[in-house]
Amino acid sequence: MKKHINIIWIFTVTLLIPACYEPLEKDLYEDYQPRLVIEGKISDQAPPFSVKVSYSAPPDSTVDFIPINEALIRIRDDSGYVETAEWSTNGTYVFNNLEAVYGYNYYLSVQIEGKIYKAEELLPVPPIVDTFLIQYKSDAIDGKGYYFKLLLKNETESVKYYKAEVSKNDSLFNGYDDLLVFDDSYSQGMLEWTAPYAFAKGDSVTIKLHSLSENMYKYYYDLTRQTANVFSNIQPPGLNPENNLTNECLGYFQASSITRIDTVLSNVSTATIE
Repeated sequence: MKKHINIIWIFTVTLLIPACYEPLEKDLYEDYQPRLVIEGKISDQAPPFSVKVSYSAPPDSTVDFIPINEALIRIRDDSGYVETAEWSTNGTYVFNNLEAVYGYNYYLSVQIEGKIYKAEELLPVPPIVDTFLIQYKSDAIDGKGYYFKLLLKNETESVKYYKAEVSKNDSLFNGYDDLLVFDDSYSQGMLEWTAPYAFAKGDSVTIKLHSLSENMYKYYYDLTRQTANVFSNIQPPGLNPENNLTNECLGYFQASSITRIDTVLSNVSTATIE
């Protein structure tokens, strides 16, 4: 269902002081042992969905990963539906017919060389965007421009977990600092969240809000601690984040519901929420 809303323009002057930090240095290992990596995502959107299976490559390698092209990958749900993924390319397997429904549990099974790796995830309900504001800031840490503040509604007493993906002019913010995860632990039913990007008049903006399980939220939160800590000179230890996969492999299996916001900044703006 699409909902058209008017956007409230607010002009403020905000002074923020940037934090200083030192970049995380990459650890190198003399006796490198490849690790199995499984990366899978499904959502309440239309298929296809993909699962990528690979071995990690040494730090001094000319390739980023070593694909595994002979895996057997299946997903089943609470209704008894089972689908086997089709191999696509370079260790990527695709589910072409799976229609994920929020409220269902989804069970991933990956068989490689006779060994089976499993994961289980509940598909949460979609995020509820009550409204959002476009706020002009003249001296913010992320630069002068227009910022999006979202008001997210929680109609239950349980904590909700979110991941945001933001695009400007069809280009996704996709660096280490762009892994945006948050929760509504202390929001009392209405969470305020501001995307950390400055936009200009004429920009096309897309925000995808993913609802996450608590397990996936903790995985992404721990991952942000490994990649960068912008609020301190002290870096966290280089440990792999705990995931939801069995048999000590790396990666994750994510099941999320998505609410999408699309708008173009103009003098009088409207947005489409799906």
